[in-house]
Amino acid sequence: LQRDSGESDYVIMASDDDVYHPAFLESIDTLTRKYPDVDLLRGRSINADDKLEPIVIDDLCDEYQTVIHFAADMYNGRHIRSFANFVFKADVLKAKGGFIKFPYAWYSDVVTTLMMAEHGVAHTLYPVFTNRGSSLSISSKRANRDVLKGKLEAALMNHAWMDAFASSLHYDDTKLNRHLYSEFVVNFRHDSYATIVSYLRACSLLS
Repeated sequence: LQRDSGESDYVIMASDDDVYHPAFLESIDTLTRKYPDVDLLRGRSINADDKLEPIVIDDLCDEYQTVIHFAADMYNGRHIRSFANFVFKADVLKAKGGFIKFPYAWYSDVVTTLMMAEHGVAHTLYPVFTNRGSSLSISSKRANRDVLKGKLEAALMNHAWMDAFASSLHYDDTKLNRHLYSEFVVNFRHDSYATIVSYLRACSLLS
């Protein structure tokens, strides 16, 4: 995963509380050689509690997914929502302006991965990463007014970004792709509207 000069060809936004299995880098390296045109790679994941007791495992998916298939799976619950299990092609990420910045990095993971999925996504077929839950993470801080306002702002920014992404998304016009696109848009909008409304209500209760 590295050039001879020592400069990395790929970037991982590593998380210090999650667990990379011994086969993570080897499995990702295999994918980079098998799918050289892919800019985004992903380790299949396990969701665990703070003591690393497994809770749920990613559904098995195709080793390679098109952007439309990946987008649909992101919003239909078949992929565990994490970020540290993704590996990004460094020069493409840099050319696109780097990781997308929203307040508290809320939704930044989702939009950055979709931004990088133009040429599809390659997944490991076996779990090589464990996402550990924690009550100390920003995801668990729901009663803080500043955090809630930041999350609301990020949710609105995410909605605008996703609408633009959905409108510009190109895919082969097949029955399957039309279904995947419809599934993606319906689920994204449902998730987005529900989140925005919940933050609006929470902010009003704390004001």
